[in-house]
Amino acid sequence: MWKLVLLAMGGAMGAVLRVEAVRLIDGLFQHRVAWLPMNLGLLAVNLSGCLAFGVAWAVLDARGQLHSAWAWALLGGGLGAFTTFSTFAFESTQLFEKAGGWWAVAQLIGHNAVGIALIFVGLAAGRAMTGIGG
Repeated sequence: MWKLVLLAMGGAMGAVLRVEAVRLIDGLFQHRVAWLPMNLGLLAVNLSGCLAFGVAWAVLDARGQLHSAWAWALLGGGLGAFTTFSTFAFESTQLFEKAGGWWAVAQLIGHNAVGIALIFVGLAAGRAMTGIGG
């Protein structure tokens, strides 16, 4: 029960940190790189989240605390909500180490290409349902 409570608390904190970090970074760099079409705040959050996830995993594993309630709160809750991309990147790394590069590439293509394609399908379906074109 406590693992779930800590997971939820970590998730809430991670989600708030993500939104605020993206807002802050985008605000700081809005005029400096206005020519860049990508969201720098999101990129910074995803990359820093990956680094933090890797460090936290290694430290918790070395201390034998990988399955503790605090690990759930930090990895699954806090960093998982801060950036789900870090979890995806970590699981892809684990797949690469355990099953080989082809499976990791298949996962990357499946999640990214198919996921993006399904966003377009969802947009079309939602627009058709609401009658609002895009």
